[in-house]
Amino acid sequence: MYVVDFMKLSEQSSKELGLRLESIFMRVHDAQLSKRYDCVWDCCCDHGYLGTKMLLHKLHGQFLFVDQVPHITDRLLSRLGELDVDNYQVITADAGELNFISDKNHLVIIAGVTGTNVQTIIEDILTNNSAVAIDFMVCATRGNFEVRSYLQAKGFYLLDEILVTEKKRHYEIIHVTVLKEAGRELSDVGEMWDLQNPDHLHYLQGRIRHFERESQGEARNDDGVHQNAKRALLSYQSLMDGFLGKGSQ
Repeated sequence: MYVVDFMKLSEQSSKELGLRLESIFMRVHDAQLSKRYDCVWDCCCDHGYLGTKMLLHKLHGQFLFVDQVPHITDRLLSRLGELDVDNYQVITADAGELNFISDKNHLVIIAGVTGTNVQTIIEDILTNNSAVAIDFMVCATRGNFEVRSYLQAKGFYLLDEILVTEKKRHYEIIHVTVLKEAGRELSDVGEMWDLQNPDHLHYLQGRIRHFERESQGEARNDDGVHQNAKRALLSYQSLMDGFLGKGSQ
């Protein structure tokens, strides 16, 4: 008889999570202590390590793994079938095609894709589920300024944010809600900075250099991109100036 060693599986799941996914897990864990969400959607779930850890730690709620690649979801379904849990569903679909039950509280996690893809997925979900209030936790591989601008334009409010560094790459994790009374104003560059932290300072310097190149480059066909770069540069430079000003006092 084959017996699943849940302790071993839990240890393996923890080892498989880098700091980025572990940080997302901890935020969901804290939210579910108060049973905030009925349904947690792990979109672009890939191998499902994040959602698997949530299941192994017996977090509250139904966990839905979503990926559009059939062989990924087939393998995940087989692996999850070995666990002694039933509060999950594996869905093979484009995340933008999902439908949400209106009388449930939903959290959608979108990680491991570009900022452009994050915006596209959220836009499709909102369009197809206009009557449902959905919270999002996003962690784009790049394009965070654009993601923040998009979320602001869509009327989202900040619940939590953090900047993490993993394997010399920097990631912003942004948790937002449409409920104004539950959150606060979302900044276009974030308020999670600790510029005494070398990783944070390095990331900010990189953002400034990037948008300097974008704004000082040759004339672009897309003037909107050019103007966005100028606006981003001003915001990031203002953040740096404030830090340098404090340091000189």
